[in-house]
Amino acid sequence: METPKKSFFVLALAFLSCLPLRAALASNDTISRDGAIESVKIGDSEKKIFSTFESRYQVIDVKKPQCARTISLSRDKNTIATFSIDDNGRIFLIDIRGVFRTVENIGHGSTLTEAINQYGGGSVTPTDQGYLVTFEKMRNISFLLSNDDIPNDLRNIPDDVFTPDQEKRILGLGKARIIAIQISHEY
Repeated sequence: METPKKSFFVLALAFLSCLPLRAALASNDTISRDGAIESVKIGDSEKKIFSTFESRYQVIDVKKPQCARTISLSRDKNTIATFSIDDNGRIFLIDIRGVFRTVENIGHGSTLTEAINQYGGGSVTPTDQGYLVTFEKMRNISFLLSNDDIPNDLRNIPDDVFTPDQEKRILGLGKARIIAIQISHEY
């Protein structure tokens, strides 16, 4: 049988072991409520991407004809985030598929239920990548659900025929996993 003193020590040790993770999450890997990754956000200059991330990530600048220019952050050959750049050299869209998570620790691998518990009811937007879920509390941050977690009869429904009933069914898929985060202008 554990003594009260030993139980307190075990609990204190468990609490302290979580502190470095929380501190790391709060410092470099957190998406703020206004959609900033560290200090980089929609509307910022492309130069800010390089100055903020160049020391920790491989920064890849891609310019393809008739496509938006992108700047990606990679580590170990894995793309973590992609910034879409407009003709004025400003960020207009951020796609995150890596370590970055919201302040509430929602990100890649979180479930739809976890996001709903943090942000309340959501709305669903069909895209060519899958379904984006947006919450009133986080209007410029959307969460992409894994198509693998969506029943076949609900996949690939075009936005012009997407119904409120289908949206309700998707929002009811609590175990659906988030595979990416998209940050855009607040509408």
